[in-house]
Order: sequence, then C-alpha cells, then structure tokens
Amino acid sequence: MGMRVESDFFSYTSGVYYSEEGCSGGANHEVTCLGYGSEWGMEYWLGMNSWGDDWGDNGGFKFGIDCATDFTLVPDILPSEIPDPGNVPPAPPAPVPCSGEPLVLAEGNGCTVSEGCMMSSNYDGVTPYGIDEACTVTVNFADGVKLEVRDFNTEGGYDKLNVNGLNYSGGSSPHGITATGSITWTSDYSVSEPGFMICAMCAPDASTANGSTSAAPNTTATPAAPNTTAAPTTTPAPTTTAAPTTTPAPTTTAAPTTTAAPITTAAPARCSSNCKAHKASWQCAKPPCQGCSWCSSSSTCADTDNGAADPYGDVCSDYTNHPSWCGGYDDDDFISSEMCCACGGGSGR
Repeated sequence: MGMRVESDFFSYTSGVYYSEEGCSGGANHEVTCLGYGSEWGMEYWLGMNSWGDDWGDNGGFKFGIDCATDFTLVPDILPSEIPDPGNVPPAPPAPVPCSGEPLVLAEGNGCTVSEGCMMSSNYDGVTPYGIDEACTVTVNFADGVKLEVRDFNTEGGYDKLNVNGLNYSGGSSPHGITATGSITWTSDYSVSEPGFMICAMCAPDASTANGSTSAAPNTTATPAAPNTTAAPTTTPAPTTTAAPTTTPAPTTTAAPTTTAAPITTAAPARCSSNCKAHKASWQCAKPPCQGCSWCSSSSTCADTDNGAADPYGDVCSDYTNHPSWCGGYDDDDFISSEMCCACGGGSGR
C-alpha cells in the first residue's frame, strides 16, 4: 500500500497517524496493509512498516483511512518461490552509542554536549530551557550519525531544531535520522518547554576517526586455501538438499486476506480539549473531532478568566490557539482547567 509520510512519522509510537500535509500528497513510502478498523470514531488502516520492531508499535502502526494513495495485491506464491529459512542472512547489528566525540559544540549557549549526546540548556527532563537561546553542534563523522531521540518537547512551531535542513519542534523529533554537517537549535522570546536529549548512534564496527570506517583488517583471514586439498568429488550427497520443495504448507500464509474484517468498535462519546478549542472551525468536519458535541452550533462555552492572566500575561483566549499550554502555567489567580474553554473549563457547556 502506498502512502505519504512527513517528518513526524519517524517519531510515531501509537494511535492513528494523520497528517494534513501527508494525506494530501503523492506517495513516497510503501507499507504492508494487514487490515482496517476504527478508533475513537476515526477509521484507519492497520499497517506494518519495514523499519524493524523498535519503531512504532512493535513495527506496526495505524493511519487514517484516506491517507492511502494506492494498493498492490500480492499474487499467489508458488512453493518453489518460498525462501529457505536456513539461508536467511543474519540481521545487521543494532547501532550502539558512538565512541570518541561524534558531536561537538561549535558555538552558542543554548545547548550542551556530553558523552555523545546533545541536550538543551538546563536539561533534566523537567526544567524548561531558556528563551532567546541558540547553538550549533557539528557532526564530527563524515558519514554522519544516526540520531536516537531520548526526549523531545519544545514549543511547537517556534522553538526549532534543524537537522539536514529540516525543522523539528513540538512533539515531532528527528528520531532515526542520519544527521550530517551541523545541527542548529533556536528558542524564541516567550514560552519554553523541558527541551530535548538526543544521542549519536553508530554501527558497532564504525571507527571513531572522522568518517573513516576502517574495518578492513577482517580481510586478513583469507589464507585458508589448504582446505582445497581434500577430495570434494567424493561427496555428491548435497544433491539431497532439494528437499525444501517438499514443504508446500507455507501456501497457507495467504490467510492474512481474512484479516480485512472491519473492527466495528463503537466510538466512545469523548472529545479532546483540542476539539473544543476549534469548534465551528474546519477541524470539526474532520476526524477525530467529527461528531464531537463541542463542535455543534448549539454548544457554547464562555471563558471565566475575567481578566486574570498566567505568569506570562496570557489569558484564556490565548490558550484557544495553544491548548498544549493547559495546566502548565497556572498560578494563584489563574487556573486554566477551571477558567478556559480550551482547557476543559469555562461555563455554558
């Protein structure tokens, strides 16, 4: 099945993937479709990616029903075409933390580098980074390094990490990207979040020198030629290896076509605060807000902040455009969950 993925697809872990940009473009990725169903009122395809079981939900994922661009049906497989499991090549070794100095802080005070990992300033998983900060980190290996994102939480759309010319912010991270050149980070003048921790990963046999993957010494094990003195003509028995043709049973693997039965799980009567914040807008006509009571024209809600503001001077109307702020900046006279419609509060619902 064909689909289009954007940068946020690399950090998918669960739920139904849906992207306004991705679902409206042409295909740039192929996946295996296993079935379909619905979740919270949103129909989805159940797919299996080819990036290994350490990505997504054990290698699988769900994506919006209208995000598929094309389908390819698998023909019948002849027994002679089934590969011999005994000849499957071993899986490549998993990447490990790079040794040496794969990342080097080039300039700025907006981040730190330690033991091959890049972190935003003040990073401890809780404390926000500073405002108006910037830094540049150089990838010290010519072949690049694979980024393992261990934590990523920045102000979406404003505080950005740039890798290979692409910006990442909010919950969209560069996990799994092979980075080269320089990585830059900038934060703006207002809201800050707990930040990020990103580590450089390398193949187990990669050299710590700048891009020199000198694993050539393994080729010195070739002088085993004396084994050719044995008389191989006395061992014609290998002709019996044709036995794998006697295992036609795998033709039963066509059963996955039966998994196409729809999962008719009824959508619970539940709406997120994002639906409430965008009621009467175009988002109410699309999943997962479609059908939400907060989106109906008869449902109204009025903020009750009455001029109260958070420590940064933002009021409930500002939270309508930034529902991710909810609960993060409350103080003695401003409680977003009680006063703001965008956070589940307000009156008149």
